[in-house]
Amino acid sequence: MERKLTKLVLLLTVCALLANGVVWAQAVSEARGIIKDNEGNPLQGVQIVFRNTASDQAVYETRTNKKGRFYIDNLLYYQNQEGRWLVTVEFDGYVATSLEFNSRTQVRLVDKFTKNLGPGVQIPPLNIRPLGEAELNFVMTPEDQ
Repeated sequence: MERKLTKLVLLLTVCALLANGVVWAQAVSEARGIIKDNEGNPLQGVQIVFRNTASDQAVYETRTNKKGRFYIDNLLYYQNQEGRWLVTVEFDGYVATSLEFNSRTQVRLVDKFTKNLGPGVQIPPLNIRPLGEAELNFVMTPEDQ
């Protein structure tokens, strides 16, 4: 019985050390927001793509639901990666004209701004740090306006 208990404790210790190493090696973040048209109506089916500036393999895509909301979790980081993301928003016949951005970690506000966008203006790289969360709210206007 004592031998089984010793093996169990040893196994739990190894599992804890492995899990701790994985947590230190990579960390995740999340992003959410709402995309509306210039009249305040939610847009369904808008494609949002997040790309990490440090890795071409860190690409995450989602679409808005019928309330214009989106959510992406598990934005993955590895040690020594930047917490900067390139975001693109695509919807046929519309262009992003405004971005409201809030990013925070568990302990502090990292970045907060509102930016007017226009045709051909790219969304600046956004700070979404490991173990952080970001809120991105977009206003999109029809291209013909």
